[in-house]
Amino acid sequence: QIQGTLPYMSCEQTGRVDKPLDHRTDLYSLGVIFFQIITGRLPFTATDSTELLHCILAVDPIQPHLIRPSIPAIISQLIMKLLQKESEDRYQSAYGLMMDLRRIQMEMSSSHSNLDFALSMHDVRGHKIRLKNIYGREEDIAQFEEMFSEMMKGTKPAVVVVNGVAGIGKSTTIHTACDGITSKHSNVLLIKAKLDQFQRIPYGCFKILIQELLSSTLARPSSQVRAYSQRLQKAVGVNGGLLTGLFPLLETVIGQQPPVMSLPPLESQKRLTLLMTQFMTCFCDRERPLILFFDDVQWADQASLQQIVEFCQHPACHSCFVILSHRNEGLDSNQTLPQTIAALSTLPVYMSITLDGLTLDQVKRLLNDLFALRDATSLATLLHMKTQGNPFFIIQLLQSMLKQKLINYVATEPDKPGTWHWDPQLLLQFFPSENVSHLVKENIKRLDSETQRILRVAAC
Repeated sequence: QIQGTLPYMSCEQTGRVDKPLDHRTDLYSLGVIFFQIITGRLPFTATDSTELLHCILAVDPIQPHLIRPSIPAIISQLIMKLLQKESEDRYQSAYGLMMDLRRIQMEMSSSHSNLDFALSMHDVRGHKIRLKNIYGREEDIAQFEEMFSEMMKGTKPAVVVVNGVAGIGKSTTIHTACDGITSKHSNVLLIKAKLDQFQRIPYGCFKILIQELLSSTLARPSSQVRAYSQRLQKAVGVNGGLLTGLFPLLETVIGQQPPVMSLPPLESQKRLTLLMTQFMTCFCDRERPLILFFDDVQWADQASLQQIVEFCQHPACHSCFVILSHRNEGLDSNQTLPQTIAALSTLPVYMSITLDGLTLDQVKRLLNDLFALRDATSLATLLHMKTQGNPFFIIQLLQSMLKQKLINYVATEPDKPGTWHWDPQLLLQFFPSENVSHLVKENIKRLDSETQRILRVAAC
């Protein structure tokens, strides 16, 4: 259910797009208010909520100066920037907006006004840092594309196992690679199943995966749904009731199933593994290749891991790109995982990728992109030393530095670019340890006393 006042909502606030809600949605709402003040009307004049939602998501508002020609073009541009669909294209901070408004006021008050200037000169990002680019993973992403191409040429599945420490960028790298593949091959069906440390239920990841497969099947034309229904019914035979019990949506496709004969535990487990494998191979289709991404498999249950191996080794498995990610330390916490990886490594199309920390040069490039720094060497060296190039820790450390005002943006005049300032010695004093443990301690200290008490109890 939508929460809020619809005419003032951003795309991400409607819940119809997969984007995080943050301060930039408030900047969008402010843009609606500015638009209303300047033009005397709302950006969209739809008559019902469905039409208004469509406008918010897919229609660009009329530029204010086309409604009221007396409005300076620069003000119209400023409002349109606030009303961008993508939050990354709006102002990233209220500070940047304020500096542009000050400059417009200054220029309009001057006898030699110049309202033809670029907006967002001082648009700093605030405490929440989001990376638009991915760093140091270009070769790894290219390997994914090569493996997918190799799979499409043959009759076997391709398997890639990605490992690395927590925060190193496994999921981001895989998502970027998959997005690149699906953008080039529109017929590919991508399904992601993220495992949870605290929900290790039997076949947990397959419940997510099969739910997505069935939903995708039901969205097809009725003739294709009937064809899949016949194929699936043939695959499950008299044992379909085992799967409809696990995946209720399946009954919508193949109908109600007869009772299943009872077997001893070991035979019952083998029957279910074979049944699920036969069921999954029904979706192996050269006209619609599959990408199955199992994220954080160090948290997977034993049955799920065995099922992945059985599926990949089945002779009927083809046109399927299977990706697994796990933390290095996961090999110690999950005894089945090393056996799973060893079994998958025997497949004809297999690759293992280990992600390491970013290099110093890559950290410099990251900082240059974030802050447009002329020389980021001293700050990059400190971050690299404290984090060993771990991208997640780099961002956490930068956000803490910004929040503590150890890194400051200084702009003396609205019409001149500002610069970022920091004191390397002060940063070293604030983060004395050789790793990010100090950052964790400082974050805990900033919590209220009751939350700290709960943490102490939970840690016992």
